Amino acid sequence: MIIEKKLVNKVKLFGSKFGQVKENIMSEMHVFAHPSRNEGLPASVLEAASMGLPCIVSQATNVAETIEKYDAGIAVVNESSIEITTGLMTLYAEWQKNKLLRKGENAKIMVKTHFAWSAILPQFDEMYGI
Repeated sequence: MIIEKKLVNKVKLFGSKFGQVKENIMSEMHVFAHPSRNEGLPASVLEAASMGLPCIVSQATNVAETIEKYDAGIAVVNESSIEITTGLMTLYAEWQKNKLLRKGENAKIMVKTHFAWSAILPQFDEMYGI
């Protein structure tokens, strides 16, 4: 599809990357897009958010509500290419106005507070009646 749409010079697919190579790639990003169709708890989104990257996520990622609550990115309807495009354009406009850093800082706060063990463990205890 990239070739068909003549986007070869505009789109780069990295495939699986690990360790320092992955961190180097992510450190050059301004936004992390994860419009998954089926997800439990996406570690990649939490990892990107912990690096200060605003995230575009689908409802299926199970973190969309939290991303919105913390203003740490944009949540889109599952499989909506129009909403993903709109989200990317919205974040690009914020980047042009130097306002994207705020969402990145919010993403870090989200991970440190909402997804910290001190916040998660009591929820498990309550859920399992411990």
